[in-house]
Amino acid sequence: MTAETQRVLRAGGWSPGRHISTDAWRDSFAATGLMMHGAAAAFLGEFGGLRFDLTGGAGPGSGRAWHSFEVDPMLAWRYAEQRFAACGKRVGRSVFPVGEVNRGQAFLGMDEDTEVYLVNEGIATFGPLPGALDNLVADAMPRPLR
Repeated sequence: MTAETQRVLRAGGWSPGRHISTDAWRDSFAATGLMMHGAAAAFLGEFGGLRFDLTGGAGPGSGRAWHSFEVDPMLAWRYAEQRFAACGKRVGRSVFPVGEVNRGQAFLGMDEDTEVYLVNEGIATFGPLPGALDNLVADAMPRPLR
């Protein structure tokens, strides 16, 4: 990760070696048939429950596409079966919800190879970790999947 990405993540409460339990999330989604894979479990264990401000307080209207992202799969609960199952079919991999951007404007999903997707009406990719975090923090636009 870049120094700027690390700065933003630390400001949001992350630290190297951080780990929280993902059991409640795993159990909640398993009940719907959406299984948490190892990559999502590792990511959520390290970053879960944190919200990251990407604007330095500038907020909407700052010219940035991404103002914030939050790592909590439950934010996508209502859309899990519909959007994430469809996303997984489209990319040919299991995609598990990991959070949202801009307080629900769109959702974030991750496949078992750590590729991070922007999931909304369409699907786009920020690429695999750790570059995906750099792309979010740097306000890079994800590449739409056709």
